Amino acid sequence: MDERKYNLIATAYEIATLDHMPPDDVMELLMEQSMERALELLLLIRRNDRPVRSPANFIRRAIQEGWRTYTTAQTVDRRLQNREAAFYQARGYNGPQARQKALENQTEGYTWPQR
Repeated sequence: MDERKYNLIATAYEIATLDHMPPDDVMELLMEQSMERALELLLLIRRNDRPVRSPANFIRRAIQEGWRTYTTAQTVDRRLQNREAAFYQARGYNGPQARQKALENQTEGYTWPQR
């Protein structure tokens, strides 16, 4: 493990969240990213309108969905997204593919896949 990178990310986490040492799961997620991306993810936490209750889940979702500092947060209807993923799974997609397809539909503005 790169000690310098670890210390920099830990300090940036403290600045972003005004909290002490980050949890291990958060550090694990951030250490897997490049230094620039880790700082960008922490900036997303800092800029969030509401307090982030679960930094690990927030960071995991930001990585998975490719959030950037110049993109605005969008509200997500998780119930609809889960129904879309189930629809695609019934059509032969595996779990991650179905979730990705449902996410793509959301970003393209579709509300429900055509039957």
